[in-house]
Amino acid sequence: MAEELKCFFFSEFDPVAGPKISCQVPGSFPMQESFEAVHDLIITKPNLYNRLISVDISGYRIVGSPRCIDDKKYARNAFIFNFVFVFTSSTCTTAYEPIITKVGDTFRTCELESSFLSDNTHRGKLEAIMTQVFEKLNSHGLCTVNVDDTNCLYLKTITLTPTTSSCPRPSCAYIHLLQGGH
Repeated sequence: MAEELKCFFFSEFDPVAGPKISCQVPGSFPMQESFEAVHDLIITKPNLYNRLISVDISGYRIVGSPRCIDDKKYARNAFIFNFVFVFTSSTCTTAYEPIITKVGDTFRTCELESSFLSDNTHRGKLEAIMTQVFEKLNSHGLCTVNVDDTNCLYLKTITLTPTTSSCPRPSCAYIHLLQGGH
């Protein structure tokens, strides 16, 4: 089974507050300080939309794939969001890369179909879905979760074969940040 997921969070660009964490599992995980240091790499500029981004900071590896939906119905004519997975910095995240992309793609579809992410009335359901994903990936390495009537997440970590048991080079933009001027 893949390495343990430490935290899973949903971040979005709020037109008033700027980049923020809107939902996090587990809620007690100390993510806010690290988020503030790297929010520009989580809620990014257009050149990094739909790309995997991995950032090492404060002993953790933060991996996400930012999305943007351009539409006049949103403040600033766009909805920018990212579902981010957090691991220890020594974790090989290759087994999770397809999952991270799939989660972003699925929730983009849900947003387009029903404003699932931008309509705050769905936040309770979003937190329940994220909790299921977090718990099932950590306990079984796979999960099936119904998002709404027409969308379902089918997720499974990939297994590295003995010939690829060492962590291959990441297929994402990889950034290592040092704190304290080091």
